[in-house]
Amino acid sequence: MWRLARSVRQSGSSWQLGGGPVARLTVAAGSPAPSGSPGGWYEWLAQSSPVHWSEDGLVALQAAAGLPWWAAIVCGAALLRSAVTLPLAAHQGRLLAKLENLQPEIKKLAEQLHYEVSVRGKQVGWSEKVARFHFKKNLRRIITELYIRDNCHPFKATLLVWMQIPMWVCVSLALRNCSVGALDSEGDPFE
Repeated sequence: MWRLARSVRQSGSSWQLGGGPVARLTVAAGSPAPSGSPGGWYEWLAQSSPVHWSEDGLVALQAAAGLPWWAAIVCGAALLRSAVTLPLAAHQGRLLAKLENLQPEIKKLAEQLHYEVSVRGKQVGWSEKVARFHFKKNLRRIITELYIRDNCHPFKATLLVWMQIPMWVCVSLALRNCSVGALDSEGDPFE
C-alpha cells in the first residue's frame, strides 16, 4: 500500500504534502454531471463535497497519526463510531425506553376510549364500522398527544439509521477514491 508523506500542513481548504500542493483524487477527469454522462450519478456522488471531506479527513488522520493506511482506516471507523454512532445509539435507547413505558398508559386509555365509543355509538346508533372509525381516529389523536407530551415519536428512533447510511456511503466512496488513485488534470499528488 502507498503511504502519504508525514509532513502535512493545511493551507486554506486544500492539504499540502511535503511543501507542494496536492491534486484532489478523482476518478473521472472533468466536471461530473448528475446524469446522461459516462460517469452518471455514481461519479457525481463520488465527487460530492461530503465525500471529499471524508477523503480529507482520512488523509489528515493518516498523516497526523503516522499510521499505515489500514490502521488509519480502523482508527477513523472507531472515531466515527464513538463520536457519531454511540451518542445516537444512546439517544435511541432512551427514546425506545420512553416508548415502552408509554405502552401500559396507551393500553389503559384505549380500553377507556373503547368503552366511551361503544356507549356513544349505542346512544347515536352508529354501525360497527362507524364506531371503529371513530375509535381509531381518537386513539391516533391520543397517542400523538402522548408522543408530544413525552417527546418520543417513534420516527426519532430511526435517526441512527438515517445518519449511518449517508456516513457509510461517504466513507466508502472516499476509500474508493483514495484506493483507485485516479488523478485530476493537475498532476500526481504522490510525486
